[in-house]
Amino acid sequence: MASNLKEELRKVAFENEFEFFGVPDLEELEKVPFPPHRGLSKPSEFMPGVKSVIVLGFHVWDRAMNTVVASAIPPDKIPFDIVEGSVYYNMYYEIVEARAWRVCKWLWDKGYDAVPTNAGIHLKAAATLAGLGFIGKMTLVLTPKYGPRQRWVGILTTAKLEPDEPWKFTHGGEGDLCKDCEICIKACPTQAIIPGYSYGVEPGKKVNFDRCIVPQELFDKPSEEAMKYFRIVDKRALTECTICHDSCPVGKENSERKAAEWRPTPFKKKA
Repeated sequence: MASNLKEELRKVAFENEFEFFGVPDLEELEKVPFPPHRGLSKPSEFMPGVKSVIVLGFHVWDRAMNTVVASAIPPDKIPFDIVEGSVYYNMYYEIVEARAWRVCKWLWDKGYDAVPTNAGIHLKAAATLAGLGFIGKMTLVLTPKYGPRQRWVGILTTAKLEPDEPWKFTHGGEGDLCKDCEICIKACPTQAIIPGYSYGVEPGKKVNFDRCIVPQELFDKPSEEAMKYFRIVDKRALTECTICHDSCPVGKENSERKAAEWRPTPFKKKA
């Protein structure tokens, strides 16, 4: 029964245009440490009574999806903070959350509780524990299909689902999508990424938070060096830095091919 439910869920997820579906071992996910001040919780803290976490991935084929919109709500009125003193919301959150709610609706109709989250639990760890990808040297989850060019959303549910096998990794061997490549590290203009693998590094220590352009975009007084790379869209919006993301060779050709296929044909006026 549980196995049939899981396969039905996978079908529903793919019908809603997700390309990745996996279920991590909940007990293992509960043990994963995460950095402070990022608004993260254990699944059981986020949803008491949770029995399974579903991880869904969506291909990000256009950098516009990484546009950040600053919240108009005063920070002291927000019940969480992602970066202390600042609140932001990515455009891709809207895409993955809207589609995840449809999957949740399917679960509700089956009699289960379900709630989506894209920033409440450690989705990078959840994706690797679900066997969907590998945490690369820039700390983003890489998949063989698209490299770091997908975004994740989780669904916490009272449905009991069988977990998938976690991503298998050995340095330089099985499951290692980085190996000796350090293109992302060299590409970062502020040298925020600490050289080496992410595995085994204390959470929050692999990327220098004070040098990384992404949090600098939210600082009250960003550095002049970081500001050179800001992509301002409007007074309350900018496109999040993706320099390390764009430089990664893993899955790049496949991602670009799909982006070209999905891009609409330019409108041409009739003579």
